[in-house]
Amino acid sequence: MQEATGAYVFGMTFKRFNPFLEAGGGTLIFTPVLDNGTKELGTKGTKGLAGLFGGGLAYELSPSFDIRAEYRGFLVKTPAFGEPNIVTNRYEVLSMPTLGVAYHF
Repeated sequence: MQEATGAYVFGMTFKRFNPFLEAGGGTLIFTPVLDNGTKELGTKGTKGLAGLFGGGLAYELSPSFDIRAEYRGFLVKTPAFGEPNIVTNRYEVLSMPTLGVAYHF
């Protein structure tokens, strides 16, 4: 899965702690893995519009660097990979808990 998204981030500052919320949208690109264990060889990549939401907490190490713990969720239509027999027309939430480092410039 690859993503191309943009989001508005609302943040607050409490000394070195910076809680934040985010909301936005974009597209997710799903590509099937084609290897020796794949049984469906005729599958194709699928693109879908997605809603993005989340929030987290950043701890400021310096004016330029933060350590972050966050949750990001994507609301997206379930991909069918070009196979008409697996179309569900349902939506799912992909959850992405994340730990990371952020650089501010």
